[in-house]
Amino acid sequence: MPKEKDFQKMFNNWVKKNWLKGTAVFELKMAKTKSLPFKALRETQRLGLKLASEKGRKLVYKIADDSIGCKPFDSFCITGAPAYVVIMFYFAKQKEFVMIPIESFIKEMIISKRKSLTKKRAEEIGTVYKLD
Repeated sequence: MPKEKDFQKMFNNWVKKNWLKGTAVFELKMAKTKSLPFKALRETQRLGLKLASEKGRKLVYKIADDSIGCKPFDSFCITGAPAYVVIMFYFAKQKEFVMIPIESFIKEMIISKRKSLTKKRAEEIGTVYKLD
């Protein structure tokens, strides 16, 4: 079973080859069953995605100096960028993921009678992509 860091590496490679839409922000999650608890997206992550995606608001972030490897710069500011929750449902060992716009994810959290997002529902409100 791959770990989230493995998914992160595969996803970053996919973005480098396939993402043509410009700047965007992504929060990756792995689900080892047929659903992902809504609480898996922490409030700070949800707020960060919302700040980065809304025009007129800004996400300003300082990259920690103690981060591993050579960092590309000290900080960044993002405003009006598409923001996604990216989920790999790995229970069936599939090499695919679902990208859900943060607005759709939050709406689903509010209207759902469930405490989790099923793979089927994720595919209805997001877009499925295959990893290369």
